[in-house]
Amino acid sequence: MITALRNDQRKLKEFSLAKCMLRSDRVYYKDRLLILEDEKLRLRLLQLSHNTFIASHSESVRDQHRASHMSVM
Repeated sequence: MITALRNDQRKLKEFSLAKCMLRSDRVYYKDRLLILEDEKLRLRLLQLSHNTFIASHSESVRDQHRASHMSVM
């Protein structure tokens, strides 16, 4: 996907890249970080965010907003 974006491709298989952009070697879809389906990565991200949420529940609205900017595909 990164190679396709670097080469200005607009489509990758059945997935449109029109709303994707590359920033610092990370793929964003509609301004949200794109996380491809990877169970180990997904589990690690959940663990990290869970530890952050425990630290301060009074800031849970901010944390939910931050988490909402990650898209999983």
